[in-house]
Amino acid sequence: MDFEDNILENEGSLNDETTKDEQDFLTHPFSEDGNSDSSSDTESTKSKRRRPSRDCTEDIDKTEDIKFIRDSTDSEEEPTAEKVKIKKKIRLAMKKHKVHPPRVNESKFEAFLDKLKTKPKVSKQRRNQLECIHRLHSIKNPMWTSPSAVLKAVRDCILNRKWNNLTHLVLILINFPSHKYKPLIKNLCLLIDKLHPMVQDNNMEGQFKLVYQAARRRY
Repeated sequence: MDFEDNILENEGSLNDETTKDEQDFLTHPFSEDGNSDSSSDTESTKSKRRRPSRDCTEDIDKTEDIKFIRDSTDSEEEPTAEKVKIKKKIRLAMKKHKVHPPRVNESKFEAFLDKLKTKPKVSKQRRNQLECIHRLHSIKNPMWTSPSAVLKAVRDCILNRKWNNLTHLVLILINFPSHKYKPLIKNLCLLIDKLHPMVQDNNMEGQFKLVYQAARRRY
């Protein structure tokens, strides 16, 4: 009887414990133990979800590094003999077939602008005056009163037998207010006396000597 009583007591205690656990679960379904388990489960699932993205980024970085290494190795490769020959041929062809830029003279450019009517209309007299002023102020085209310009004009008149132009030049130099052309005027008068056909035909020899004397008195 004692043995049977002990068994019954043990069964009663077990039933009481189970009922307490069940009651606790019913009253507190999400206890601290349950929360810890659920949080651990959620963290594990999140880590499982995040790991593949990290692995993918690492794989992308690795592939980019591999591509960069390949490109650097390709660029560092030494040029072959065929490539060098092709480059030399291209350079020679470019030197032979150079394209020169078009060149337009000032006169052609001005005519082109006149046709387009971009400039205001200017009379011939005004244009000649502007050209004369441009020559006076430019260094390449010196003033007509400079000795080099006068000697060039005298040389052209003598070589081309333009005696009328030479007489006009003498008159200009006589009226020029300076003493530096006196010896030149004398020599030009002698040349005109001896070589000008109009002077010889009309027996006007010695007239230019009088002109020279008048010019000499003037100064």
